[in-house]
Amino acid sequence: MLKTRITQQYGLRIPFINAGMAFIATALLVQAVSKAGGMRMLDAPTMPPDVLQAAFRDIKAADPGCFGVNFICMVQRHRAHRG
Repeated sequence: MLKTRITQQYGLRIPFINAGMAFIATALLVQAVSKAGGMRMLDAPTMPPDVLQAAFRDIKAADPGCFGVNFICMVQRHRAHRG
């Protein structure tokens, strides 16, 4: 086990934190990162609620530890009408 500030602070076996990458950070990636000993993040903004709930169940069944969930909140700015 490689000891760094991050591994010690978060109880990781390796100093790896996967990002919540859209369409990539699926439940399978979260499970693989957990198995390797890193910090895990699930990408959720593209998942309907039932799929997200199933992903949570799958992740917790593989490893009941903590994991992060990435939500992207789109904010649209409205331009003031100039006329």
